[in-house]
Amino acid sequence: ARKAFERVLQLSPGQPLAVEHLVDLDLAEKHFDAATQRVNAEAQKKPQQPEWRMLTAKILLVQGKRDEAEAALLQAIQLDPANQGAVLLLAQLYADAGQNDKALAKVNEVMAKEPQNSSALMLLAGIRNANKDYPGAAEAYEKLLKLNPRFSQALNNLAYLYLTFLNNPDRGFDLAQRARELQPLDSSTEDTLAWAWFKKGSYQTALGLLRDS
Repeated sequence: ARKAFERVLQLSPGQPLAVEHLVDLDLAEKHFDAATQRVNAEAQKKPQQPEWRMLTAKILLVQGKRDEAEAALLQAIQLDPANQGAVLLLAQLYADAGQNDKALAKVNEVMAKEPQNSSALMLLAGIRNANKDYPGAAEAYEKLLKLNPRFSQALNNLAYLYLTFLNNPDRGFDLAQRARELQPLDSSTEDTLAWAWFKKGSYQTALGLLRDS
């Protein structure tokens, strides 16, 4: 894979996606200095491209350097205020740090411009869930499923909300079954379906699924 992406860069120097894939390979091998040098070299050639600040933030986050990553993302947004990907990465950074108000503000920025942005909706649902706003989280997941009825993670998460917090076991059971059909080898969908059967009083069925999970 590395040779293939390096070949892409020979044919098309500075191709952002190829650089990103090579950075991902560097990060997987914990070659943080190599990843940083790779991105810095491209940033020196085209300093106005926000992609390099975003990749820098990615490298910093893997190393746990949140403050520096935040600064890099703010620089990316300053270079291109319309870059919704950078805004969402910043929102995710805030959400991971438990700064839900700041995360929500950034997500709302994206939603105001792109109300059907699936990444923003997924993050919005997660933030609302963390704030224990379960109806709000369910609303975001329902919007996601209108955009993509086969979004298994949204199906599974929404099923759990209905089964656990929103007192709608029938809807939860239906969603859990659909998530399981889409991801038959995923232990989390099996676990949720087991919870759905438990709610129906089918304890042996639930137990079998839990053991398998």
